[in-house]
Amino acid sequence: MIDVKLTVENVNGIHARPAAEIVKVASEYPNCEVKIEAKSGKSDAKSIMGILMLKILHKTSVSITANGEGEEEVIANMKTLFENKFGFGE
Repeated sequence: MIDVKLTVENVNGIHARPAAEIVKVASEYPNCEVKIEAKSGKSDAKSIMGILMLKILHKTSVSITANGEGEEEVIANMKTLFENKFGFGE
């Protein structure tokens, strides 16, 4: 199991498009359990509705946990996703 803390740099936080990107990355690893946790709660990173319900805002610190086949890769891809502001340059 690998756990990493990441900060949301998007001005609008994690809304539908960034949440969809998180789900897309997490879903590439069907044999790996991926969770996202913020102060507001915890969700399966493969659930767009679960992520949106966390209401993650700008500058919020989140924890991404991966457990299973490909856990190192999924964490590396999540880091890249967060660092690149989910590809939207917000």
